[in-house]
Amino acid sequence: MKITPEELRKSIALEITEILDNQNIKYSYIEQEELKSFDKRWRNIFIDGKTPQFKWDYLHRNSLTIKGADALMEYEKQWASIIYIFNEELNYGLRCEKTNKLPIISLDKLPFEDIYICHHNMKWTLALPHEHPLAYFCKCSEYKK
Repeated sequence: MKITPEELRKSIALEITEILDNQNIKYSYIEQEELKSFDKRWRNIFIDGKTPQFKWDYLHRNSLTIKGADALMEYEKQWASIIYIFNEELNYGLRCEKTNKLPIISLDKLPFEDIYICHHNMKWTLALPHEHPLAYFCKCSEYKK
């Protein structure tokens, strides 16, 4: 049986969607072309348009980036809003509807994924790299306080 590219993307995203389902967060899949456009915009805002092997590797060099436990605490302070979740390879992208809370994603269940969570209008982003024990939170320079 041949699997379609869309079915493959959904199977890779399965762990994330299970986490979102368990937290009662509604989501929809982002079409691949829209995801590529979103990624380009994300890279322009957060890592100066670079195309590194690992986005978080450039993100953590940004002077506005908060690292480690402080990054997770800063993420938890953000107002709940529409957010996007995607992985390093852009195998999938999810658009999460606004709820009264932001999703809590633990890498314990995603041992081989670099996950990015981003505010819908790029106010901030959170990177959760699997290779590194730190989280990285960065606000867009237009929104820094």
